[in-house]
Amino acid sequence: MPRKATTTSEFQPYETQSYNSNSVFEPFAEGVRFSSTAAGQAQTAKTAGEWTEVANNWDYAIAMMQSVPGSDLNFEIAQQKVEEYAKNFNYASKNVQ
Repeated sequence: MPRKATTTSEFQPYETQSYNSNSVFEPFAEGVRFSSTAAGQAQTAKTAGEWTEVANNWDYAIAMMQSVPGSDLNFEIAQQKVEEYAKNFNYASKNVQ
């Protein structure tokens, strides 16, 4: 299970997210959105703080994919994405140091 990368200015995207009470929360879509953000950030990340942000976004994307219910049509894909995203998380975490 991935763990959050840490620095003194740790970025935690899910703590700042808010949702309209009328909207439907879709963990698969949220996971895809955060993975896309992380992948883009990884292209330019140089500092430990930037890599921390990348790692945290991968971590959140993993958490979202893990929360996709078994009844969801995207469940199997989500399970594959967990493994894929974990590799990316590990790579980003190594760059935090």
